[in-house]
Amino acid sequence: MRKITRKKAQGHIEMIMSFGLFIGFVITMLFFFRPTVKSKEVSVGSVQTAILTNLSVESFYFSVSESAKTSCFCFTNPYPEASGNIIIRDRLRENVGGWINGNTICIEQNDNDFFYIFLSSAYDEASSGTCGNTISLDEEAVGSLRKSEAISNKALENLRDSYNKDYFTLVESLQTMHDFRFALFDNQGTNVMEVEKEPQLGRPVFSKDLPIEILFKDGETGRYILRLYAW
Repeated sequence: MRKITRKKAQGHIEMIMSFGLFIGFVITMLFFFRPTVKSKEVSVGSVQTAILTNLSVESFYFSVSESAKTSCFCFTNPYPEASGNIIIRDRLRENVGGWINGNTICIEQNDNDFFYIFLSSAYDEASSGTCGNTISLDEEAVGSLRKSEAISNKALENLRDSYNKDYFTLVESLQTMHDFRFALFDNQGTNVMEVEKEPQLGRPVFSKDLPIEILFKDGETGRYILRLYAW
């Protein structure tokens, strides 16, 4: 009877040891696979930061009220921190002729007395002209400055062209540690822009969707989804 009891006890010990080894194996596997989960965020996150930094632009907006009945007038930009190419619109948001030269803004009045001034590097450069009527704006004639940030469509197109023309130079300039590609979708889910590069065989590919606002060269904006792939 004692021999049988001893063998049963020994069997229980071996079972416990086997179970312990199995648990240890599982914990070890989880430990080694955790960096792979983390690498997803690191891969896509670093590419996201590099691309958005490259594509983001500032835009500025303020209003000007001027009732002088002249064909044009110029004034010193009341907000020197607001820079870039210019778009000028009237009260009805219709485009009005004008230009910016250094820190001087000129507007072709055309019987309007209220104007919206938009400034951003994302806009096309306005045609210049001549205007001999320089005025000083009253403080109450100038609206407060508003500032926002968006993705420049011009910069996005340049990114696509650089990607297709010389991918390795682009990656070096972005200083990203990972290979990537991207696609752009409108709010209807239609693919409106895409670049393609095949990932290396055997490497996992991670993706992330980013809701973005795109600023176009004519001053219009739109909401899109930028899908990034990194490996």
